[in-house]
Amino acid sequence: MNKNFIILPLSLLVMLLFTGCNGPKQMEPSGETPETPTSLPLAGEGEEIVEGITMKIVEGTVSPQGLGLEFLNDTDREALFGEEFLLRKLAENQYQDLPVILEGDYGFEDIGYGLPKGKKVLYEMNWAWLYGDLEVGTYQLEKKIILRKEESGIELVPYFVVFEIPH
Repeated sequence: MNKNFIILPLSLLVMLLFTGCNGPKQMEPSGETPETPTSLPLAGEGEEIVEGITMKIVEGTVSPQGLGLEFLNDTDREALFGEEFLLRKLAENQYQDLPVILEGDYGFEDIGYGLPKGKKVLYEMNWAWLYGDLEVGTYQLEKKIILRKEESGIELVPYFVVFEIPH
């Protein structure tokens, strides 16, 4: 039997296996996710949308180029977050998406950072590559937390923090 007849099907099988292993994005989200708030900041916004999971700004880390986030998972559920984020600026009493400074297409690294039960996870946000340096104003940062559902599938839960860039 010719070796090419064995190598080609094996190569196709290996490629098929690897393309099917993209992690959480491959699973279909199920259930409803909360709507993105577009109104003024609320007290405690973003601190605990799912009971036991918090996302907060690390004090003293806000700058025009980025900030530090602290995540904590005190649930029994498996949770992760990725690189993807959105920034909005408060204008005329509502948040408006910021325009990106990049020309053409862009994307985020397809990676999942684990949120182990009972441990703080610190994460450095840098948005200057996508939005440039932020001007003076009030901003809303959105990141999605990925929760594994008990029965099957995942749930994408948007978390929000509000911060200011001072004069």
